[in-house]
Amino acid sequence: MMKIYKELPQLTESVITIGSFDGLHLGHQYLITEAQEIATARDIPFYLISFEPHPRLVLKQNDDFKLLQTLQEKIAHLEQLGVQNLIALPFTEALSQKSAEDFILNDILIPLQPKIVVLGYDHKFGKDRQGSKDTFIALKEKLRLEIEIIQLDEYLIKRAHVSSSIIRNHIQNGSIDQVKNLLGYEYSITGKVIEGKQLGRTLGYPTANILPDDPNKLIPKKGVYSTSILVDGKRYKAATSIGLNPTVEVRKDESIESYILDFDGNIYGESVCIDFKLFLREEKKFDSMEELILAMASDVALVDNS
Repeated sequence: MMKIYKELPQLTESVITIGSFDGLHLGHQYLITEAQEIATARDIPFYLISFEPHPRLVLKQNDDFKLLQTLQEKIAHLEQLGVQNLIALPFTEALSQKSAEDFILNDILIPLQPKIVVLGYDHKFGKDRQGSKDTFIALKEKLRLEIEIIQLDEYLIKRAHVSSSIIRNHIQNGSIDQVKNLLGYEYSITGKVIEGKQLGRTLGYPTANILPDDPNKLIPKKGVYSTSILVDGKRYKAATSIGLNPTVEVRKDESIESYILDFDGNIYGESVCIDFKLFLREEKKFDSMEELILAMASDVALVDNS
């Protein structure tokens, strides 16, 4: 069971790595695995430091910013990776104004007493992201510390970059099939099934209307997707629509609705998890209900045969 620290612990020694780790993509997984192996080889406990909430949610430099992973999803994923100690460092406006030297000295070196610091290839931190590996080295020399700074080479997939922003763009553009190659797992949304207007039922395709657990979670582009959905520990194929349902109603807010194949049960109020596999088509306003029903039948057939 992973131990989660909501404030900085006072340690006698550690191996650490630092970052927001949004999405825990393959690049993040490489960094964490390497740091864990170094810690194991030196017989020193490993601590992963992650800023919570994500700095961009606090600084609001971009109001459209959404998360690839909620904190709960990140915790579950880190446990799968074998991380035993997570420092969920509270990110505040005050912390964002700290100089890189102040942050390293008072939030890293003094409380955590790291013997080894493992950094990603492009790691930046502190006010205006002015801190880097060089800041660590300068402080090490200034204070005559016995500390090792290791910066890993960039993790590439077929010579291509891997980053949270690239993954975010794929999700927003509907290139959901590209996402798994960078994340190492299928993008998912967890939420509760809420009561809708039951319009799908009248068309012969009853859907589960899903409200995401976290309003800051990134929702994929509007359209219809081939997905799978986890209900009560069992996974089913599903055709999932994201959008405004323009053919049957006028609405301002997007909905997430899944038609679950080979399933007939009342799951209102239950928590489900949708895995996105493939973008099938754009959202469209059909000229008649008959056209909509035919399109839905085609969507379901594609999902069933996938």
